[in-house]
Amino acid sequence: NLQVISSLLRLESGRSKDQVTKDVLLDMKGRIMSMALLHETIYRSGILAEVDMAAYLRNVGNQAIRSNEGIRGGVKLNMEFADVRLDIDQAIPCGLIVNELTSNCFKHAFTDRPQGELSIALRVVPESGDLHLCVADDGVGVPADLFEQSRNSLGLQLVQDLVRQLEGKLEIVPGDGAHFEITFKAKLHRSAAS
Repeated sequence: NLQVISSLLRLESGRSKDQVTKDVLLDMKGRIMSMALLHETIYRSGILAEVDMAAYLRNVGNQAIRSNEGIRGGVKLNMEFADVRLDIDQAIPCGLIVNELTSNCFKHAFTDRPQGELSIALRVVPESGDLHLCVADDGVGVPADLFEQSRNSLGLQLVQDLVRQLEGKLEIVPGDGAHFEITFKAKLHRSAAS
């Protein structure tokens, strides 16, 4: 059902003459695809209580590349995921955060060149056992007043809300490119091998 809705949004964006409307519809399509990929990951694993985050986030990252090939075809995707399982209440916000931040990367990071690198990682912090989700690129970077600008950006507002839902902390690391780090405590955190 989510894939049908996604297809309808894609078709409607193709019919629209207004670029702003097209962009909004394609952003909504990406969010819905992120949730559809979660359901697909759960269905394939046969385990309804927990989500293999490596498989899920790999699907979200690959979907982002496929969806944006026409915009930025020269972006190389690097992914590194700990072997972690989370409950669905934390898996959904993680997937949506990755979707939003990768979408922003394709829209804004490489406006000065046709290629670049995008990295997505989920690691376990050894000392605390917390999870560390990172989305970074080597693009033009983020403006100093990003949080001020986020009042006008549904995507950045959504990321902040999703981080709050995870009861996590969002940090934007200064330096070259955009580097977003989210640290949160896992409700269900175990390696897929255990």
